[in-house]
Amino acid sequence: MDIILFVSGLILCLIGITGSFVPVIPGQFISWLAILIINLTDAVEFNLNFVLITLSVAVAIGLIDYLIPIIGVKKLGGTKSGQVGTFVGLVLAIIMKRKKPEFKVIFYEKSYHKSNFLKEISKKFKLNTEINQKNIFDQKNLQTDIIISRAFKPLPVIFEIALKNFKKFKY
Repeated sequence: MDIILFVSGLILCLIGITGSFVPVIPGQFISWLAILIINLTDAVEFNLNFVLITLSVAVAIGLIDYLIPIIGVKKLGGTKSGQVGTFVGLVLAIIMKRKKPEFKVIFYEKSYHKSNFLKEISKKFKLNTEINQKNIFDQKNLQTDIIISRAFKPLPVIFEIALKNFKKFKY
């Protein structure tokens, strides 16, 4: 049983290291799980303090990893809604990255700084996104299956945009 746990821990450790380079793999949490499993073997003396400290480090790194885009939008003058929208859009793009048929997230952001920030994040994580530095109110004949709003206008205004721009939209 120890050999199975030890080998499983090593495999998880390698997957966790890979997660440091591949955004869709939560490397810090998988690496922590490897530490926990290896600590459950007879080969390593169980150390509760070490396990708890490494858990708190993994959680902190995981939170920082997701908070950096939000903080970036805030530093560039984004609103609270913009921070939430950026977070939701980026998380959705990361989750849907491996989906087939390909899932593309299209951002419309009229601010030069915010759209550049989104372009840099998308490039860094190799996301299937299209960042348009345009005002969505000026766009015509948009095509998509899903609309995600970051609370920029009341719902009736969003429906009006959808009715004017999307051929198949009905509510």
